[in-house]
Amino acid sequence: MNKRLGIAICVLAFLTFSFPAWADFYVVPFCRGVGTEIKALPFEIKTPGFYYITRDLNATGTGITVSADNVTIDLMGFSLIGPGSGTNFGIYMNDRRNVEIRNGTIRNFGQHGIYEMAQQTAMGHRVLGVRTVGNGGSGILLYGSDYQIKDCTASNNGDDGIFAGRNSLVTRNTVAENKGNGIYGNGSNLVVENVAKNNKRNGICAVGGSTVIRNNSTGSTQDGITVAAGCTVINNTATFNSGNGISVGPGTYTGSTVKGNTSASNGQDGIAIGADALVIENIVYSNQNYGISFAHSCLVDRNVAVDNNKSGGPYTNLGPCGFCTVEVNHAP
Repeated sequence: MNKRLGIAICVLAFLTFSFPAWADFYVVPFCRGVGTEIKALPFEIKTPGFYYITRDLNATGTGITVSADNVTIDLMGFSLIGPGSGTNFGIYMNDRRNVEIRNGTIRNFGQHGIYEMAQQTAMGHRVLGVRTVGNGGSGILLYGSDYQIKDCTASNNGDDGIFAGRNSLVTRNTVAENKGNGIYGNGSNLVVENVAKNNKRNGICAVGGSTVIRNNSTGSTQDGITVAAGCTVINNTATFNSGNGISVGPGTYTGSTVKGNTSASNGQDGIAIGADALVIENIVYSNQNYGISFAHSCLVDRNVAVDNNKSGGPYTNLGPCGFCTVEVNHAP
């Protein structure tokens, strides 16, 4: 027994140090006494610690209720499967701190797949490598603040794919075919390297003070990417959205930086800008209305805007901009 245990420890150590990315997602309970197995649903977690499942589990109501802080739930590649309707959640939390959920699928619950209810005091959760599919509400809905949502897929949910509370990192996720926004950041978020496709509201929506970098948003019923005041929007691509490709507080004060984005073949403006923004080095083409539209008082430089106004209306590649400083742009 001691020899077998020693071998198991050596193998685990080799995997952890040789492949550090694996250690972020997997804790394999190779012997008894490591963590607590969840064998059936519903299940309530009342004490801190490591919890895991070893097979798909079906629920007739809420799957897992987390009533303790400092908890890790590893789905081990398996699924929590809901009843398909009703007021129930895959994993439910209310005013919790430092809960990590990873590595599996949460599907077919009547409301949200993963839900943190407390809006002011909950904080510090991580959701890593989780697929939330076909839930009646949002795939992942975390009120509160200071979260990481990473390497997840949220698809075919009845509201937002991912809702991230304030001051959260949302990165490398795929959100598709959700009936709300693909991703909604509730303020001062870092939203980076996500893919949003065919969501029924905006592909990516971020409230004031957020940074939105290197995302791809296509096929949204509203805007591809929309942000509020004081945001940084850099190196994103927005195509074939029914509204604006990128919307940065149009008609209002923004004080935002909009740089290096590509916006093409959208149903309204390529990029719609509010006031007092830095707008540089963007490429916009084949949009239905303006290539780039402005409220006023922007610095506009080194943009390429061509072949817009596909609607045949009174639009130009660069729209009028009162009190703007317009430097060298290519906008025939």
